[in-house]
Amino acid sequence: MESWTYEAVARLGVTSSLLICMAMFLAVLVYTFGIASRDKLDAAQRSALDLGSENRQGGRS
Repeated sequence: MESWTYEAVARLGVTSSLLICMAMFLAVLVYTFGIASRDKLDAAQRSALDLGSENRQGGRS
């Protein structure tokens, strides 16, 4: 049975870490820009940009 060298283990670790990070990044992109969360993002955008008098704070008119 062949033993693992330091270089082989290091290469495996770096490659697997890169693939995991890429998969997590893609998962975040799919979640953020996916159709399922698009309605939530639109509603949050509309409420954040609503400058009506009922949303004002600090007693300003």
